[in-house]
Amino acid sequence: MKPRLKYQQTAGTWIVVLAVFFALRMAFLFHEKHQIQQALHQTFKDSNRIQHPPKKTGFQELKSLAKAPLTYFDTLFTATPLPIAESAPKWVTHYAVNLNTCDSAELEALPKIGAKMASRIIKYRQRLGGFFSVNQLLEVKYIDSQILENPKISFSVDTLQVKRFDFATCTPSELYRHPYVGPSAAKILLAYRKAHPQIQHPWKDGNQIHGIPLEHARRISPYFR
Repeated sequence: MKPRLKYQQTAGTWIVVLAVFFALRMAFLFHEKHQIQQALHQTFKDSNRIQHPPKKTGFQELKSLAKAPLTYFDTLFTATPLPIAESAPKWVTHYAVNLNTCDSAELEALPKIGAKMASRIIKYRQRLGGFFSVNQLLEVKYIDSQILENPKISFSVDTLQVKRFDFATCTPSELYRHPYVGPSAAKILLAYRKAHPQIQHPWKDGNQIHGIPLEHARRISPYFR
């Protein structure tokens, strides 16, 4: 046999072998693709029991994916659902309280203030005639600074709501009952008014009344018109 003919027969044999190999390979890949498609379609079919996945879970619409045509490259990647988003933190309840206009129900709703404490605050406000400062709340029995420092509560005061004395017409009993005046200071003020009937405000001009310390006078002064 001539060498050229022998070479042609050998080459032909290899071509047949390679053709059979590629045919078998393609058949195997096609069969594998078909199995993967069936598995994915079955998975999507089962997952369609969830008709409307919650938006917060981050899943895509499974129904549309089940109907979408799959390609060979789709089977090469495993789709994983997006991580479930953490639930949003609960909104912190915030209280805005005007100490001169609030009622006992508003005070009772505040953290660490019950019915008894709310009643004490209302009674002290009535005795004062109203609050000029939030810090005056500390003068109420059993109130501590933790209540004022609570980030959930914003206290405020409307000074226009404060009841002030008319120095020319206020009665002795009104002065006696006021927490900042009391009997001794009331007697001094009444004597001062009797001696100076023309004065409309005991400390309006910055004068000092003998017998009433300056710090004490500064606390009382805002409660006079």
